[in-house]
Amino acid sequence: MRILRFGTRTWLCGAVYRAQFAAWKARLPGNDVLRTWGSGPLSPALRRAARTLPADVVAAASLPLNHLHYPVGRADGAPVVFLPAAHTGDRWGYERPNLVRVLNRGAATVPFTAHERDWLAEQGVRPERLHVIPAGIDTGAAGGRRGAFRAAHGIGTDDTIVAYVGQHGSHKGLDTLVAAVPALLAQRPDAWLVLAGARTPYSDRLAEQIAALDPAARARVVVRHDVPAQEKAALLADTDVFASPSHAESFGLTTLEAWDRRLPVVLGDSPSQREIAGAAAAFVAPGDAAALAQTLAALAADAQRRARLGEAGHALLQARFTRAAMVRAWAELLRGVAAGRARAAGAAA
Repeated sequence: MRILRFGTRTWLCGAVYRAQFAAWKARLPGNDVLRTWGSGPLSPALRRAARTLPADVVAAASLPLNHLHYPVGRADGAPVVFLPAAHTGDRWGYERPNLVRVLNRGAATVPFTAHERDWLAEQGVRPERLHVIPAGIDTGAAGGRRGAFRAAHGIGTDDTIVAYVGQHGSHKGLDTLVAAVPALLAQRPDAWLVLAGARTPYSDRLAEQIAALDPAARARVVVRHDVPAQEKAALLADTDVFASPSHAESFGLTTLEAWDRRLPVVLGDSPSQREIAGAAAAFVAPGDAAALAQTLAALAADAQRRARLGEAGHALLQARFTRAAMVRAWAELLRGVAAGRARAAGAAA
């Protein structure tokens, strides 16, 4: 494996930042292109590499970013496979005809779910080029010593830990989790909320929201930035309920990591999450802090239900979402795309 990294330019993104929202609101022609420039990234070096590096197949991810354009139209005709990872509920971010045109120039597009596939088809992506491949993880190797995270952060052995692990994205429902803390503590005074994951520009806003809590609630929130794998494993080993109440989600890989631990999972209610988890998770309406607090408190009080949900999630993980199954599906698709290119070249000759 060879990894290349390229710098980006941000001046154009900043220049069109406000204009893109105005153009979208007024539904002006070309607002989709303006929004894509605003999203970035702009990287001439990456564009050159995407068009010139030797390749049998080029894979590009993800919507709604500008660099999806880069590998299309290579001089050598190398086919492109797209991984859109579309948040189908986010109209501003993902309803962009210019990107649909890009996807239709590829050899294949790979949604995570049937819901995402159907949504892409409704947007105009050619149905025959849509191939659903769910995400997957390696199972059974999570590690982590029970009690280590609790001891490191002064959390009692019988206290309830509600954890979120993942990037601090504005769409992840972290604002709802923080807003739910006072109501959760009113029902479960032993509860803690732990937010662990990659720092983003949204992290500062999240810190402001936590700082605005009353002192008692604020003292029960632990934030860990950019956690190493060992600390992440220790946290999940000590977690009682895993919560990811996203406002928009294409898949949710951290759900699989929680299921590998047989943890009960609480998710934001959306078509993609319903398709993935079914009866193996509890669902709350995105943004409903009161309902989230009630659901978390009910799970904290019901060890048998937590165990049932955790076992159901673990069984679903083993049946549908292993890395081995994902790799087999991707390998078959990529071999087929490469073989199609070879056949086309032979016919042209």
